[in-house]
Amino acid sequence: MNLITNPKHEKDEKLFSIKFVEPHNLLIIKGWSITPELNTYYQATREGIIRHLTINKGLTIYFSYELLHSVTTRFLYNIVQILNQFHVLGKRVKIYWVIDQYNEQLIELGTELKALSHFSFDLSLPSTTLSSLLD
Repeated sequence: MNLITNPKHEKDEKLFSIKFVEPHNLLIIKGWSITPELNTYYQATREGIIRHLTINKGLTIYFSYELLHSVTTRFLYNIVQILNQFHVLGKRVKIYWVIDQYNEQLIELGTELKALSHFSFDLSLPSTTLSSLLD
């Protein structure tokens, strides 16, 4: 199943990406989420998460942002609400919020999101690598 499509960034695709690693039920969202145009991709991602959790047992989401737009913040609060609902239904959901220790804005946002979460929410420094999640 294709959970989402990856947005194409005009300057460099490495600045922002959304990927789904199906064999591991792992959604990876990382980079500079700084343009309101990403809302289209976030809506598709939200719908993909709902579809995925409707027919699968769980999902792990790895967020590693550098900068955020308010569109991203709204998406994140909405996703936590959705994941809480699926958690109540017995789905295994987990978020890894990987942040630089000096980015106070992202630390604060991650702390707020974790407080709203009824599922596993791990605030991590960049030492949490994707490869450790794939093992």
